[in-house]
Amino acid sequence: LYVYDSNEKNIEKFDSQGNALLNFDLIDEAGNQLNSPYYIETDGNNNLLVIDSNGSKVIRYSPDGSIVTDLYSQWTGDAQVSSPSYIFVDTNGHIFIKHNRNIINEYDSDGNYVSRVDMNPSDGAYVTSFQKSSTHSFLLTYKGIQKYDSSNQLVLEWGAELDPEGSFSYIEDVAVDASGNIYVTDGERSVQKFDSSGNYITRFHGEVATDVSIGAVNSIVFDSQGDMYLGSHMIIKLDANGNYITHWGDTQNGGMNLGGVMDMAINGNTLYVLCSSEITSKIKKFDLDGNFIEEWGYHGYRYDDE
Repeated sequence: LYVYDSNEKNIEKFDSQGNALLNFDLIDEAGNQLNSPYYIETDGNNNLLVIDSNGSKVIRYSPDGSIVTDLYSQWTGDAQVSSPSYIFVDTNGHIFIKHNRNIINEYDSDGNYVSRVDMNPSDGAYVTSFQKSSTHSFLLTYKGIQKYDSSNQLVLEWGAELDPEGSFSYIEDVAVDASGNIYVTDGERSVQKFDSSGNYITRFHGEVATDVSIGAVNSIVFDSQGDMYLGSHMIIKLDANGNYITHWGDTQNGGMNLGGVMDMAINGNTLYVLCSSEITSKIKKFDLDGNFIEEWGYHGYRYDDE
């Protein structure tokens, strides 16, 4: 597990038990600290790709933190990026970097330039992330989701200015279940469900159990059984149809204070939760029933004694 510490501008590496393995400063080949590290991604060799938004740099580090190559230094002309803000590596190892608002550059696994496309989403919104399959590209904007073919022609879009169902005031996170259904957390304190073609199915919102309501959801993940986990000021576990299973982290009911759930990830039967508040930034580890296992990060490290 790699964690970027924005205060120290370094990367910390942990094993699955939360034991610190190493940390290293984010510097370029000249030894200068990166100005504004913004996003990290791993490639097929477990190297880390780090983009520096203000410095417009893209640097590849080995798992032990040494610099493999400063990719930006070898790019000229259209291969160069300006203010990069998102990076994605596909199954072939090709690197895609979103920069200068809505331009996406493609490179091969060695960092050699392949192509550049100005996506210009039809709703005029800012592109926040990008995904690519073997046949299609997907753009996520603040307002909607757009699907393009291999020639970068728009074939499908949903979410932008559709009324009433299927529209978003603001997208926080997107997840896909095993059946290909798409779940979107929006700014209306709800989760919307679509089929793989973008057709609206339903919306989960409001009170799902006594004194348990879906709030502003920052993150959504699925386990191997198809159950979903919604992260806000607490964690709510629902089945794929939105039926309530359990919840935890609700301090009003005597639970553990999570602060705010910023992101989540599942590995096997373990849920990792990135929590942040004004005074703490921690990774908390739970089983899938919500039982606390351990935590680590700023302001303390401890194990459950039970």
